[in-house]
Amino acid sequence: MNGLRWLGEAERLAAQSHHYTYGDGADPVIGAALAAEGQIYATLAVAASTRDEILREAARRIREIVSDLYDPGAEVCPLDACRAADLIDPDKL
Repeated sequence: MNGLRWLGEAERLAAQSHHYTYGDGADPVIGAALAAEGQIYATLAVAASTRDEILREAARRIREIVSDLYDPGAEVCPLDACRAADLIDPDKL
């Protein structure tokens, strides 16, 4: 699963929790269990979002360093480093 799916699952469980706690389901124990499970999915969604931001920043910095250090006579092609940056950039996956 990815962050958006985890977020969707958290929203679905929150709605079910509300139904069981306050609505026609009328079983607060099940409602509390669904709410707890939804909190887990919400936490996973936040973690995935944070991870993606960290990877984007790392990729940006790699590209910045490569462009600053570019030496046309170097053995290592800076494009290879940029391709490596693309491998960790969630927007490029």
